[in-house]
Amino acid sequence: MISYSFMVYFKEELLTEVFVEGESISFKNYTDDKILFRPFGVREKATYQDLLDFYEDRCFPEARANCKTVLKSIGLDYYDVELICRKTHGVQFDDFVWIQFSDEPQVCWSDIKIRD
Repeated sequence: MISYSFMVYFKEELLTEVFVEGESISFKNYTDDKILFRPFGVREKATYQDLLDFYEDRCFPEARANCKTVLKSIGLDYYDVELICRKTHGVQFDDFVWIQFSDEPQVCWSDIKIRD
């Protein structure tokens, strides 16, 4: 069974810690004032599909015109939402949310931000 955890941040503020054991998902929210940015919003429980949906929301679309080129640039041969989030930390240009996986080298917001 695959087990790992990750933390979701808004810049340097910890929003949520997520624990994955196989397809069982649990999480702890650390803020009530940025509910829109928490991975599972106001929900108290999450499914594995909710996790995949969160990852997908943090990725470029698979239908993107240059998808294969982008995948190659981040060292991937195929589209996998979790792997893309691991490579990109789920960083997007239009918000300040990012993911820190506990089993990956530790980074901070200043290491990965693409804008201030």
